[in-house]
Amino acid sequence: MAKIHKLANRTKERQVFLEMVRAEHDCRILLIEGESGMGKSTLLTSFRQECQKFDSVSDVTFDCKGLVSLAAFLYQFLEDLGKGSFPRFTKQVNKMSGGGIEFADNEISGQNQISIALNPGVDARAQEFRQEQLLEAFVEDLLAMPQRIVIILDTFQEANETLQHWISGRWLRTVSRKLTNVVMVVAGHHVPDHNNSVWGDNCEHFPLKGIEDPKEWCNYARSIGFETLPEDAIKCLALHCDGIPESVIKALNTINAKWTA
Repeated sequence: MAKIHKLANRTKERQVFLEMVRAEHDCRILLIEGESGMGKSTLLTSFRQECQKFDSVSDVTFDCKGLVSLAAFLYQFLEDLGKGSFPRFTKQVNKMSGGGIEFADNEISGQNQISIALNPGVDARAQEFRQEQLLEAFVEDLLAMPQRIVIILDTFQEANETLQHWISGRWLRTVSRKLTNVVMVVAGHHVPDHNNSVWGDNCEHFPLKGIEDPKEWCNYARSIGFETLPEDAIKCLALHCDGIPESVIKALNTINAKWTA
């Protein structure tokens, strides 16, 4: 069993996410925006743990710090969901990257094969056509899956600029209009513009701020076993740290260690 990461508040964000996963929400795109220390990654970890409670849900999670190309983005799905889940896509990749060559099981070789299929050195119009064919096959494979697919992108601002543009435009448009079995979560210091005229009506946007309610921090302290800390001390710490989760949690750990020494 993976470690359960406790959260202070973020109740609304978790509620909306679960509604999307259960297909009980009108939207399927969730944008989580906030500066460092606001608890984005911990929140995303809790999303993944919620996914694991459903037999009919699979998640594909990215740290965009290492996401440098469209080929890497597409290959991650094959790694997480299984190459056998993408028969149309792998057939197209094999066809476009060298005829009868089997799709490689090695991560680097597999990504290179997709890159060759996407960027074969032909003229721009032919390259665009080939990319459309590959993406069409990829989307058809996703749609054919019986489970709900949750895609989680963390540190969006760290992704390759070209890939950021593609995700913000073409990909989220595809999620909104075609991929009815997909929930897309994008988190980072900045995220795609939620006012986008094409897919903005299919998204929820949460700019994370400090958690100002001292009661939430008292409940959090009790949930992680800091029963002996006085509530007044917890409230003072939370106020002093402006409710910023990373700062409050560090302060709580420090004062609890001294309090119980």
